[in-house]
Amino acid sequence: MLNLKVAATKNDLKEAAMIEQRRKFEEERKKRIFNAKERVIGIDKRDLEQQIAEKERLAQQKAELEQKYLAYQDQVTAVVTEKEREMRLEKQRIQNELNEYRAKFQRPEDRREWDLYDPRGKKKDLPARLNDTDPRLTISSAQKFEGEDLSSEERRKAQIEQQRAWLLQQMREKKEAEEARKEAERLEMEALIAREARTLELQRTEREGKLKMLAAVTQFNKELANEQENRRKIKEIQEQEDNLAEQLNHITSDILTEAPDAEKSNFGPHRIIPYSYRRMTQEQIDELKAKQKEQLHERQKLRDEQKAIEDKWDQMTENQLRTLSLIERDEMRKRHYELARMRQENEKLADEQNREREFIEKKVYTNEPTDEYYGMFNTTSR
Repeated sequence: MLNLKVAATKNDLKEAAMIEQRRKFEEERKKRIFNAKERVIGIDKRDLEQQIAEKERLAQQKAELEQKYLAYQDQVTAVVTEKEREMRLEKQRIQNELNEYRAKFQRPEDRREWDLYDPRGKKKDLPARLNDTDPRLTISSAQKFEGEDLSSEERRKAQIEQQRAWLLQQMREKKEAEEARKEAERLEMEALIAREARTLELQRTEREGKLKMLAAVTQFNKELANEQENRRKIKEIQEQEDNLAEQLNHITSDILTEAPDAEKSNFGPHRIIPYSYRRMTQEQIDELKAKQKEQLHERQKLRDEQKAIEDKWDQMTENQLRTLSLIERDEMRKRHYELARMRQENEKLADEQNREREFIEKKVYTNEPTDEYYGMFNTTSR
């Protein structure tokens, strides 16, 4: 190898000294800049305060949205939990019925292949040799030698047929189990739908029953009032007929006579003969008319009281019907208002989420940094 020595000139030494000096200055500047305790960098306080306020406002909006979402989530969770509990109870009931059916009708000892995995099968089988006089033994007392199985082909075919039958049976049982599972799920869904429909039907029947009961009470009151009015009219007609009959009897009887003294009794001037009484005096007639007027006035008063009672019953029935209608209308209005309020809240939450996402995507994350941007830091002090 050649041992070459290159002599440095004065300019080279000067340039090397300048490079070394710049390198030292750069290292000292890095120490000052990259030290977080000693570094002092000017900031824009107003922009930072504005960013902090904007961040707090966004955090508050996010907290409010989370509170509303949590409240709505609690409501939905309660409903879902109740539905899951009902479905779980229904599945548990179906599983219990299935286990009971298996315990009664699908016992292991009733299966066709029970003799293959019976734990006591070996104890039930006969041994290969009972004693010396066992008729199953050959003349030479040998059990069986390999290669002497003459029925192996038939046995192998029988085994293949048996395996095919077992496989078909397993496939059929698997298909039946799958169909039973689907049928159970369908029945479970139909039971849930029928239960919901039954609940709605019971509510509708209860409401119709209340309306029918009120209508029946109103009809009964009206019929009772009509019956009382009919009785009163019949009574008046009977009284009029009795009065006419009495007048006719008086006119056609023997008590009307031309003798003015026929009505006087022998027992005294103040006594009269009843069957010969002719007429009353003017004073008696006036007194009778006064009594009749008084009776008519009392009867009219009773009629007015009865009519007032009937009007009061009618008014009370109308008030009950009106109150029931107002209560039902108020419940429907509350239900519609609650649905509208929930819909407005959901729309408001959706709008707020869209605005927040749009604000973040269009104003906050407008300049997404790249890998080149992150790679330029901590490489130099400039």
